[in-house]
Amino acid sequence: MFGRDEKLSPVRLTAVQYVILVIFLLLAYGLWRLQVSQSDYYSAAAEKNRIRNVPILAPRGKILDRSGRTIVDNYRSLTALLLRDSTRDLNADAGLIAQGLHMDPKEVRDKIRHFAAMPQFQPIYLKEDITPDEEAFVEAHRSELPELDTIMAYRRLYPRKGFMAHLIGYVGEVSEDMLNQPGFELYDPGDVVGKSGVELQYNSVLMGKNGSRQVVVNSHGREVGKPLDEKPAEPGKALKLTVDVDLQIAGEEAIEGKNGAIIAMDPHTGEILAMVSRPTFDPNDFAVRISRGEWNHHGYRRVAGRGCTGPKSPLQRRRRVLWPPVRLLGEDRPR
Repeated sequence: MFGRDEKLSPVRLTAVQYVILVIFLLLAYGLWRLQVSQSDYYSAAAEKNRIRNVPILAPRGKILDRSGRTIVDNYRSLTALLLRDSTRDLNADAGLIAQGLHMDPKEVRDKIRHFAAMPQFQPIYLKEDITPDEEAFVEAHRSELPELDTIMAYRRLYPRKGFMAHLIGYVGEVSEDMLNQPGFELYDPGDVVGKSGVELQYNSVLMGKNGSRQVVVNSHGREVGKPLDEKPAEPGKALKLTVDVDLQIAGEEAIEGKNGAIIAMDPHTGEILAMVSRPTFDPNDFAVRISRGEWNHHGYRRVAGRGCTGPKSPLQRRRRVLWPPVRLLGEDRPR
């Protein structure tokens, strides 16, 4: 403390004044930079953080028999996803996210790396058909993990015990190889498409068109208020087969316990009325991402070093039928 008789030297007083002046100039420059120079940038960034685009997934069309009886349907489930439109370090949170969703941290980081080159508005679908405790984990960590969210999705529900499996086929996440093929170039990583059978052959018919909605979120990622805009999803079209379920059941029972194939065809129209093949597989195993352990457990392992193409493999490539057993709703003749 200075005494009453002590005075601050003119040099020190001038130095203090210049320091204060520099501080005020820096503050003024920062204010000018925020309010004038880069106002559009920060305004857009704030708007981006406030408004979020949430996808609305479209259900695939049902598959029916010739009498209109449902063969393949959909069921509603929750999918955990990562939103990439925030400034958070997703890799830093990968360990906690993997623990709560019962996943391998490496798998989570691999997904983040795989989507690194994709537009940030595209979310990362982490895990399909999550359990109630995994859903509770997401809800309990909204503040800690605002980038983690859930979305309602529709999964395929196939007949049990491999009924019509080789004819119907199955669906799965579109692969990188498929994205480079004609007919799949407009799809995005994470989309579920047909992989074999009718599901693949008529994927463009069964596939719906996803919608989206714009919502306002707070700093914790929670939605507030009503959606600003909403574009509903368009469900896929139903597909009617020429197959008769009763005749198919008879064929399945006739070949039970044996390996081989049965085809019943109308000789007048060429319509396929029943198609059975053994050994078979359960398409429900593929409706949700299947792990390597589950793959081997269900008997889809490699056979004789030739992939899944051995004579006892349920995924053996079968001879392609020249009469597709399908008739689109509203058509009189089979395609």
